[in-house]
Amino acid sequence: MRKLFRMSRIGNDVLTFTNKCSSHLYGPIGAALGHSVQNRLRNVNYRNMAVPFLEHSETDNGWRGEFWGKVVRSAILSLRSIPEPGLLNAVRGAVNDILEAQEPDGSISSYPAALRLGGWDVWGRKYVLLGLIRYYFFIEKDPRVLYACRRMLDQLMSEINRDKRGILQTGCHEGLASSSILGAVIGVWKMCGEEKYLDYAKWIVECGCSCKHDIFQAARQAVPPAEIGDAKAYEMMSCFKGVSEMLNELPPEYGEALLAFYRMVRDQEIMITGTAGATNCGESWYHGRFRQTWPDAGKLGETCVTVTWIQFCGRILALTADSTVADEMEHCAYNALLGAMTPDGVNWTHRNPTPLSAPASKIPADDQMLRNFGTPFDGHDCCRAQGPEGLAQLPLYAVMQHPEGIVINFYEPLKACVETASGNAVEIRIDGGYPYDGKVVVHVTPQHREAFTLRLRIPGWWGKTSRISLSGELQAAIPGTYLEFRREWSATGRIEMEFDLAPRMVPAPGDDTLCAVCCGPIVMAQDSRLKGLNQPIPVEEKPELCRIPGFHKVIRFPDGSMMCDYESAGNLFVPENKIRVWVEKSLRKNEINPVEKERMVLC
Repeated sequence: MRKLFRMSRIGNDVLTFTNKCSSHLYGPIGAALGHSVQNRLRNVNYRNMAVPFLEHSETDNGWRGEFWGKVVRSAILSLRSIPEPGLLNAVRGAVNDILEAQEPDGSISSYPAALRLGGWDVWGRKYVLLGLIRYYFFIEKDPRVLYACRRMLDQLMSEINRDKRGILQTGCHEGLASSSILGAVIGVWKMCGEEKYLDYAKWIVECGCSCKHDIFQAARQAVPPAEIGDAKAYEMMSCFKGVSEMLNELPPEYGEALLAFYRMVRDQEIMITGTAGATNCGESWYHGRFRQTWPDAGKLGETCVTVTWIQFCGRILALTADSTVADEMEHCAYNALLGAMTPDGVNWTHRNPTPLSAPASKIPADDQMLRNFGTPFDGHDCCRAQGPEGLAQLPLYAVMQHPEGIVINFYEPLKACVETASGNAVEIRIDGGYPYDGKVVVHVTPQHREAFTLRLRIPGWWGKTSRISLSGELQAAIPGTYLEFRREWSATGRIEMEFDLAPRMVPAPGDDTLCAVCCGPIVMAQDSRLKGLNQPIPVEEKPELCRIPGFHKVIRFPDGSMMCDYESAGNLFVPENKIRVWVEKSLRKNEINPVEKERMVLC
């Protein structure tokens, strides 16, 4: 049974991070972030991403305008964990390029004047604003950037408003895409505090973000995500995320809608790999939790959905301080996110291997503009641009502040410096090999002696053999909660944790013949390079760990068949390297296959 939130009214963030709270990860996420910076973000042609804005050359209703914002904001957030001078210079140059593209009336658009407000125009402008806003808050409070954002939004407000042209009459997906600019509008309001921008954000919310119906009212009425708007997943989540950033300015029912939507997505859409989306290119809500084992459910799990789910969960975590939300983020990060990136960090999959219940391969994203419009654009794909953002988000939530002290959410090796409410600097260091090894040591070293509360996330899958001790004294831990240590911290405190990472079987929704295998937060998969692809697994028999080069974790069953971690599975990224996640269960002796049993009854 899933734990319910402890709060019915949400508004201010309970958990926070600031520029004085930074985490540097050294495990799988940290390694992937390093590859992303060195091999992808440093090598992007930033000037070329600004060309559509400088020349207004997007005449085919494309979405080239999103790439500048997506890539630049990913780079900015990555710099928080990896301060790479070359990347910082590239970001500064990119900002200068986009400011150069601002027209006398304030607009920054990749579309020619005659086509503006149609297609993906407002969507592209949103990402420009998001990139500039992040630069302002995370790199430097450059007055040119603030001035550009205000002029840009003022111009857009003069064209889209309650008296002239409604926001739902612009863009794609029945208003969802354009309405997702909500978060950027709130960002500009927070930059300068001008009430007109808050009023504009409230108007967007009042419009309901979809021509079909008010998506916030629909969530409160428990309309399934697959039936809200046109079900476009990450555009819809972006609208809800925008609301999460202005809850104190809205009636309480919007907080209720936010939590209801989160729960429905979690319970109805999130698949075993931690992502969502099906049909077309894995981009839409589709009751994915229940259809993920279907061989014909469409393509599964767009990486843009994966990243936006991490972002959205981050907001819910900050607002509720509910540890199970961090469980969702961790599960998504170590499987859907890391499993979507090529090992060198250069490329990403647009979608998960499809189907998950039969052999399929991971396919790197191609040039979206070439595929859709016949003209190449530097190999850009929306998911290739978005993937690095997911990696860069995670260090923000690894160690956070709360009013009474510090919260630790993630356990891969890291170093963090966080301040208590009094301003006392506390160093957090985590050693170990999590998530592939269960032994973890947490070191807590305050600069000055102080009494504060340290909270450690106890995952929902915390098993009976898991252990946690403070200074050698065992502690009682409840799965799916935070374990609290309320004490005075002086010298380094040492907390030892041992996670039960033994393989556990996860039953498939609606199909008794299938199961998945998880080790802690890691989803295991069959791989064509290992013995046993497409072979039923003996669920009644205990597998053993074995080490094989090229894989983070491998388990071997007594019959010789093997499974590996989802990140390693299919990481050759070629059609011949196939994997399978939902696997058949081998039958015990004299047991009748359920399908055969049903056939016998019918006969």
